[in-house]
Amino acid sequence: MKKLKIILKYSYILIILFTIIYAYNYITKEKYKSKYNVNSTYVEGYVKEIKEKDNKLTIIIDDVLINFYNDKIPKNIKIGDYLKIEGVFSIPNKNTTPHLFNYRFYLYSMNIHYILMPKNYKIVKKKYLLYII
Repeated sequence: MKKLKIILKYSYILIILFTIIYAYNYITKEKYKSKYNVNSTYVEGYVKEIKEKDNKLTIIIDDVLINFYNDKIPKNIKIGDYLKIEGVFSIPNKNTTPHLFNYRFYLYSMNIHYILMPKNYKIVKKKYLLYII
């Protein structure tokens, strides 16, 4: 019985300690601030990722997802290129049906906060990669 009292005393201390640590982390946690907003007109930066599927090319620059469709797909963009892309920014849609897939949270988990529908683009600087086999 004495051991149980000692264990219970320590469990309360642990609960209080974890609560204080959680509260401290929650208060001091920095919120992510993007350098873009919905009123921005262009994105400028290095290409992090490129995905091509069917008639769609997806490029990720900073925290912006850029989708090119059909005839407007550029063929000469590679990872590491420095681009300036003009277009219309939008925030990803929430899920329309509760408790199902949420596209906005999915993109937030990948650190993507905006979607850009491009009007035109310019390659500012090409990245030439040399591979030695």
